[in-house]
Amino acid sequence: MENINDFKVCLELNALAFDAVKRDLRAGMTEKDVKNIILGAWRKRLGFDPPSSGDIVSGANKDRIEGDATDRVIKKGDTLILDLQPTYNGVFADTTRTFFIGEPTKRAKEVYKALLDAMKGTESRIKAGTKAKDVYFAMQDILADSGLFCPHHAGHRVGEKKLMEPEFLPDREEKITENTFAALEPGFYEDGLGIRIENNYLVKKDSCENLFGYPLDLEYFILRNGETKK
Repeated sequence: MENINDFKVCLELNALAFDAVKRDLRAGMTEKDVKNIILGAWRKRLGFDPPSSGDIVSGANKDRIEGDATDRVIKKGDTLILDLQPTYNGVFADTTRTFFIGEPTKRAKEVYKALLDAMKGTESRIKAGTKAKDVYFAMQDILADSGLFCPHHAGHRVGEKKLMEPEFLPDREEKITENTFAALEPGFYEDGLGIRIENNYLVKKDSCENLFGYPLDLEYFILRNGETKK
């Protein structure tokens, strides 16, 4: 397996990035401004910019759920998806949090709760020997109880690459192997609302260990200061 200490450094980098965005983000900034906040947090920790990829998407909708930062201005009422994949010593981590610029709508709160329930409810399926497709169907079944559907994979292996097989998709028969890293990432996207969350796990014989203890409570990600940062 990949070096777990290097993997945990990547997770630390993502925690620092989310902390920095929570502290510094304001409406009126662009997605590229957010990327600079993230890179600055990583540079402060490591002394250099680590290779990285991922998604920085504000105002996500069904047609725009991924991609690098753009010049789009982040507005009050937007969500901001940060799916961050830094590399350290050749090892990738891959975690996601969604920020809310201003008070979320009732619909946003309902979707967020459903995604959180889906991720937590699917964690028990991450263990050695589980088929990738079974993880997918377990997550979709939980989401269906709330009338939702995740339009992409339910997760995937991660480590030496940012996205590794097996992906958790309905046609994947491959089994998850012990002592590997895996990601769960439920998401939902409709016009004017896009939300995704993601944690990383160490796969064990009969269970998994969540390696990313960063907060998930919705309240933590609401940024109520809607004014442009001066």
